[in-house]
Amino acid sequence: MLDYISSVAYFGSIAVTMLSIQILPLLSLVIALIQLFFKVRAKTSFLTVLIAIFIKVGHDRGTLDKGHIEIGRLIDYIYDHSLLGYTLLLSYIYLFFWFIYSLVWWIRKYIENRFKEVNDRRDKDQAIVTRKRKVLVLFCILAFLPFILFTGYYSHQYYLQRTLIVESHSPRNINKIEVFEKGKPAFIGPSMIEARGHSLIYINRPVFNDGNALSSGNVLVIWEGDYRATIILQGKGQEDEKIQFMISPKTGEETFKVLR
Repeated sequence: MLDYISSVAYFGSIAVTMLSIQILPLLSLVIALIQLFFKVRAKTSFLTVLIAIFIKVGHDRGTLDKGHIEIGRLIDYIYDHSLLGYTLLLSYIYLFFWFIYSLVWWIRKYIENRFKEVNDRRDKDQAIVTRKRKVLVLFCILAFLPFILFTGYYSHQYYLQRTLIVESHSPRNINKIEVFEKGKPAFIGPSMIEARGHSLIYINRPVFNDGNALSSGNVLVIWEGDYRATIILQGKGQEDEKIQFMISPKTGEETFKVLR
């Protein structure tokens, strides 16, 4: 029962996230233009208009091999360590908090106006408005905090957590290669692997395995001596991909190169 509830909550959060990424820029643009028309919070509204336009232009920049909707493009940009991808992610975070703040601001204004019309005593009205405002802000925090925590937890599980699937040593056990699976495949998307040696140098590559988790059978490491190796990535939904790994015997510098 707990697994069923977790699954429903997870896919529900994914659906809400996808829908938010799809409509948040347009919705924020409309609200910001309305506020500019009424000269309300003009500076932040103008900045929001620019960011919403930037997100639209950023998503229309080229057609990617995978995911033609906004969340697919955003994930692909982040997987490719693109500056545009990180900029889009920060833009979405800004729009999210701007939208929440704007919602609270308009509700607060509505509450203030309603109480001003009903009550003639200004001091009492202000006390009521202040109390309502605090309750409203607290409600928004309590309402969105579980969603943020839940999405963050599953984002770590499905995108950031590393699982060692292959550890291979050179013939004389001088060097080694470790290959990790990063996160878990979402729906039928690719899995991400991270290959590294002794140093901080590493390489990330997608592996299309029809949505299945990766295992040692998806990675083959062939050593050509102690300072050179070929990593072969295999998946059910792709052709084999080769990665050349080399270590300088003199300096110990490690390099990765994708062979096509």
